Amino acid sequence: PLFRPGQSILDIGCGDGADALHLQLKGVSVYGIDASANMVGIAQARGIRARHLSIEELDQLPASFYGALSNLGALNCVSSLEPVAAALAQRVRAGEYVALCFINSFCIWESCYYFLRGQFRRAFRRLRPQVRSSLGIDIFYFSRRAILSDFHRDFRLHGTYGIGLVDPPSYVTGLG
Repeated sequence: PLFRPGQSILDIGCGDGADALHLQLKGVSVYGIDASANMVGIAQARGIRARHLSIEELDQLPASFYGALSNLGALNCVSSLEPVAAALAQRVRAGEYVALCFINSFCIWESCYYFLRGQFRRAFRRLRPQVRSSLGIDIFYFSRRAILSDFHRDFRLHGTYGIGLVDPPSYVTGLG
């Protein structure tokens, strides 16, 4: 509901273009960026305008957008949010929406899953501010305070929503 037909928005960390495709079907024009050339290729094959560009390179985008979206924790792959916030403030029109989804620093489902399997280091891995994923990508867990601090200068918080509080991550099986 944040984005309207005819608007052009930026999908930060577009991946395979699933979110962009959903929005395009609703009449929203989407331009995606992703650090994975493979994901950009898949998105483009699905008809998404996408570019191979890391989040840290947002300042290379000349365009102005009505809004921006970042889903599935793409912003957890950058070490500092302040430059991202500054670049977004220059590219998103004043008064428009930026919807950001972060991976939380604690997931009860994940902790229980690994704890019950005796994998204690993995059970509490999110409590460290930075971890290396199984794909070799550094993941950063930002506190709510840090996120608000880095974005407060140019953006106003409209709300926060917990995603995954009821449904466990897809890899968590056998707890019930």
